[in-house]
Amino acid sequence: MVPSRFLGPRAARRHLMKEAVTLVKHLLILGRGRQSFLGARWVTALLRASPRRFKRPLALRMLALSPHYFYRHVRPEYERMSKREFLEAEFERNRSSRALICDRILCPHLRDGVAVLDIGCGPGFLARQVASHAGQVYAADISPGVLECAKVLNQADNLRFIESNEKGYREIADGSLDLVYSFAVIQHVTDEVFAALLKTTFAKLRTGGEALFHVVLEDEGWKTEREWVEDGSLKGSLKYKYGLNCFSRKRDDVVRVLSEAGFATKEIVRGGDVAPDLDDDISSQHLISFEKIS
Repeated sequence: MVPSRFLGPRAARRHLMKEAVTLVKHLLILGRGRQSFLGARWVTALLRASPRRFKRPLALRMLALSPHYFYRHVRPEYERMSKREFLEAEFERNRSSRALICDRILCPHLRDGVAVLDIGCGPGFLARQVASHAGQVYAADISPGVLECAKVLNQADNLRFIESNEKGYREIADGSLDLVYSFAVIQHVTDEVFAALLKTTFAKLRTGGEALFHVVLEDEGWKTEREWVEDGSLKGSLKYKYGLNCFSRKRDDVVRVLSEAGFATKEIVRGGDVAPDLDDDISSQHLISFEKIS
């Protein structure tokens, strides 16, 4: 993306107007929790009140409002599609990419009867795939609206959607899980939230249980949380507070935090090394596997 300072006056005004519209949209769908897009109460209320035949198309439209899920820009052919065609195409793109992540990355860690937690499940595409290979899957997300979309689009008999908070995690017995995983989440949370998620992971995993997290490590195109905090500009402050946060972390810092939380780091690899045919940002980013040792 070209910075607005390098654009002509007219293009710069359009650029700023587009960013302003995006900010307003984020505010309309933002819940109480940080980064809780589609967490606004009206989102959940509208989905629950809608007649059954309208729930699926409405859930797809809601996901397109969030900065996390459905994107027009990812494929050129989307520009020629109607809204309905685009939403169905993005549904299939998300479904197929998550199926590939499950097959290539998670299935070696799964077997019949295992209990699994998906942290930051979003609309549940990956959790639904994992449920086909596990005994019980808990799928947690900070956004009630996204969870409502997940219940419409990706429900399964052995899949339970819960809110990512103290009340939601009480539904999982301590020491009962075999595997905890998280994709496309940790790069969007602060260090404080990351530490809290590790505390939850430690409490719910059995001793010897595994965790597999997708992380962004030392990416020059991404700022660290500290760099975002130190950005004194109005634009930077608003984006940090209300926009989609994207944080890079240092490898040594992540390993240290894991150790302090009671985990032993097993492996850090690029996603593309595990799944070469994966057409996703995860290919150029990292997967870190770790084990509860006490």
